[in-house]
Amino acid sequence: MRVLHIITGLGSGGAENMLDRLLSQFDPARVSNHVIALKEGGPIADQIMARGVPVEIMGLDDFLPRTLMPLRLARRIRRIAPDIIQTWLYHADLIGGIAARLAYPFGAKIPVAWGVRQSVVNPALLKPATWRVIRSAAIASHFIPKSIVVNAQASFASHAVLGYDTSKFLLIPNGFDGERFRPDDEARRNLRRQLGIAPDTILVGLAGRYDPHKDYPGFLAAARAISRQRPDIAFAACGEGVEASNPHMARLLAEHGPLPQLHLLGRQSDMPRFWAALDIAISTSVGEGFSNSIGEAMSCALPCVVTDVGDSARILANSGCVVPPGNAAALSEAILTLSAMAPEKRQALGRHARQRIQNDYSLATAAEAFFNLWQRMLA
Repeated sequence: MRVLHIITGLGSGGAENMLDRLLSQFDPARVSNHVIALKEGGPIADQIMARGVPVEIMGLDDFLPRTLMPLRLARRIRRIAPDIIQTWLYHADLIGGIAARLAYPFGAKIPVAWGVRQSVVNPALLKPATWRVIRSAAIASHFIPKSIVVNAQASFASHAVLGYDTSKFLLIPNGFDGERFRPDDEARRNLRRQLGIAPDTILVGLAGRYDPHKDYPGFLAAARAISRQRPDIAFAACGEGVEASNPHMARLLAEHGPLPQLHLLGRQSDMPRFWAALDIAISTSVGEGFSNSIGEAMSCALPCVVTDVGDSARILANSGCVVPPGNAAALSEAILTLSAMAPEKRQALGRHARQRIQNDYSLATAAEAFFNLWQRMLA
């Protein structure tokens, strides 16, 4: 089966990481994969190519290439001649879907599956161009894709309001590799030693690129409030742009004053090592579908505090605390609640979290669900 994956870009992000993980699961004798990124490459492109999967970067960045992109992409589709096209994220859904039609205007249509990765769609947090793409995709969803893969149950209702054809929606939750993401005492000691954090200090961590949806102002406000009460609790955050050299982050840090127990680590290539160093993981997102960060942290046996967005509460179940989005006071209280637990009780919560991911959200299960979908589309 020849599958062409079309994605908006291959920088660091949840969809990009899920695509990379998914490709690792397929036997090349069973599925031949090819990836096209409409915009930029990045670290995920390098990881995918290291797996032996061809990657093409098309460089969509200004008006003229954007106007011509469906035609350029249609030529690439004809050359690759895939059996299935799987798109990832709104821009790729719309442009990839149009290009698939243009590739063979008078012949049999290549089956197209879209990939929607967001639950809450807030125009105030989006670029105007992205909002226009989403509204256009809602109309096109009725006649272009054969199926639309969502990774969160919450996506059904939010996209029905936007006008999407939700009769085509299929839920395939994110999957996680329990062998890669697992507790690691040596990694825990090494990162803490590198950061100068004592073994008995409670370390609370967050992973996510610097983006309005991730609510870093709320994270810093909670860290500030907790530091006043519990100077023995430290904080770490990582992701693209999560560093003091980012002007936006620098302004936030200036607003919240000195936080000596805060460590901003930027993008991390070894996420299992990051999670292994923590005692508590948090997600402060105000918009999320299925958070990769939560799944990774739970797989590493960490109790979590998550905001009640997308499917986060459903995924966490009773392995931590759920708080309203955008509520720094509730976030602080939940972190303090978990911090006040005996270490054995926190660890028991973490073990329950890991077992839940292994039982319900394995990477092998997600890969098989995609493969079965593609087989049905071809049939």
